[in-house]
Parts: sequence; C-alpha cells; structure tokens
Amino acid sequence: RSLPQTTSPLETTAAPSSSQPEPIADSFERMRPLVDRAKVRADSAVKTMADSSRSMQLNRMMTDAGDHWKLASDAFAAGDEVQATAAGWDALHIYLAVITWPDTMVFVPGGNVTYLRGGRSVTESVSAFFIDEFEVSTQEFKAFQESERWRWMSNARVDTQLPMTNVAYIDALGFMRLNTNGCDLPTPAQWSRALVSRQNALTRHEESDDDDFQPDAMVGWLTDPFYELARADFGGETAPEKFFGRPVPTVYVQASATGLEPAEGPVMTFEQLGESVTFRRVLELPKTLAQAEKLLR
Repeated sequence: RSLPQTTSPLETTAAPSSSQPEPIADSFERMRPLVDRAKVRADSAVKTMADSSRSMQLNRMMTDAGDHWKLASDAFAAGDEVQATAAGWDALHIYLAVITWPDTMVFVPGGNVTYLRGGRSVTESVSAFFIDEFEVSTQEFKAFQESERWRWMSNARVDTQLPMTNVAYIDALGFMRLNTNGCDLPTPAQWSRALVSRQNALTRHEESDDDDFQPDAMVGWLTDPFYELARADFGGETAPEKFFGRPVPTVYVQASATGLEPAEGPVMTFEQLGESVTFRRVLELPKTLAQAEKLLR
C-alpha cells in the first residue's frame, strides 16, 4: 500500500527543528488558565488511579508540576518572562501527561541531553514526551500488515511478543502513518533522553529508603536490545517516493560504568531492510498553547 501524501515527512507531526516548544507569542497570562484547568483534571485523574501501579509516580509528577509552576509564577512576578515561560511549559506538560498517559508508554520529562550525532557530541534541549515502554512487537506489526495489506518480510517472526525486526524505515513510517494516532519515531535526542530518564528512575529507586517505593515507569526491551530506527531529517521533502536512498539513523544502548548510554548505530537508507533493526513510537505533547487548549477541550 502506498503512503499518503503529507505536508511534512511524517503526517502526524509538524514539529519544529528544535524539540523545544515553539517560541510563544502568547502571553504568560494566557498560559495561566490552561495550567489551572490542566491541574484540576490531573488531580482528578490521580484520584481515579490511586490503586494503580503508577500512583506513586503520578503523585511525584504532581509535586514536580507544582514546583515548576511556582518557579514560573515567581519568575513572572520578577519580570523574567523567558524563565516564566520555560518553567510554565514544564508544569503544563506534566499535567497534560497525567491526563493523557497512554497505557503502553512511559513518560519522559523534558530536559537537556547529550548524545552522539555524526560522531560528535551534541547537547540538545528536549520537551517532555511519551515513548513506548517496549519495541513494536511482531504481533502488533502483523496485525497492521493484515489490516493495511502491507508487505511482510519473509524471514520475520509471526504472532510473537518479540520485537519486530527485519524492517526498513519505510515499514516503520507506514506503521506510524496508517496505524497510530499522532505517533512518530523518536528523534535521536528523544531516544537518548529516554535513557537518561531511565537512569534517573533507577537512581531514585536505589536511593529511596521506602520499602514500598514504586519506581517510575521506564523504557525497556523485550529481548536483548537491537538497533532501533530513529527519526530521519529529510530536509523538508514531503513526497515519500523521494525518500529512497536517503540516509536514516539508528540508535542503540551500550553499557558503561554508570549504566546504559545512548550510542549511534549504523546509518541505513530509507528502503534498506535491517535484520537486527526494530523500532518504537513516541507521542509528543503540545508545543503551542493552541494545541494545549485543544487537548483540554
């Protein structure tokens, strides 16, 4: 099946080049009622999930959101609108995450991340997002393949909960566009930030004196980690047939003395099958107040 035409390389997102929210022309005062509404709905969501495995993490998130909003309000009162806006977005993203959390994903808070890009170390600021806890399974992809009459790779596993491998970027792109609501492949920065969030969660768990402490949900792997496809930059090109031959990045994890660290995998082409390559989804949170307002309707 052919891919639908889009106005961007991935139909479901029109993200700016930076992972941070777009520069906000809206005033801090417009953000305030949105945060208030989001907090009320998040408080209600937390109460309904009081007995869930996420309850402790949700309460920690609510505390973090409150701290961010106080910082934002104090900064605004002091005339620092840049700091107020940044901290305000941190609070709003957390409240929205509590409200909209998909069952199979984990929440990754925003922040800086350092990772390798083209063999060079770069640092990037990343907004909060959701990412699949595990890779897309063969069973999930098989259901998509049958529903959309997508191609099936001859040596792929069938009907298992193991990761879907032997895929090309075009297969992941088709899965995202035709089978998911608003999801995308992670950028290398997002994928790396998810590993940082995992390590932070493990550290908090190790340092806790509470025997009943519930660690934050974190990314994991169905088996030993494979290379994973990351979102490619097609330079504004929108026609999928023009992606053929274009390079696409892969990422993977490597062990270090401090835990798991992100690493660059081999560069592939858009149509190249990777026997040891799989993928997972991300779902980005709103980057504009208009998007946040729509979500809260």
